[in-house]
Amino acid sequence: HLSHLAPAARVLLATTFVVSAVRHARHPAGGLDEMAAAGMPRSRLLLGGSVLVRLVGGALLVAGGAPARLGAATLVAFLL
Repeated sequence: HLSHLAPAARVLLATTFVVSAVRHARHPAGGLDEMAAAGMPRSRLLLGGSVLVRLVGGALLVAGGAPARLGAATLVAFLL
């Protein structure tokens, strides 16, 4: 039945945010290099904020089934 597809899709999408956050948390030099390549300052504070937003905004809101507008607003804030 299709009713199980939406929660499964949310979990799969949230997994991408968790993997990215863990990768940046475990290997901060790579994340700092990515920031520098994008013209951002190499800041551990910004990197930590990025990891936090990926976990809260991406994983928890998406997997938890939060309203789409709230999840989208969090992700837009992350991109700014």
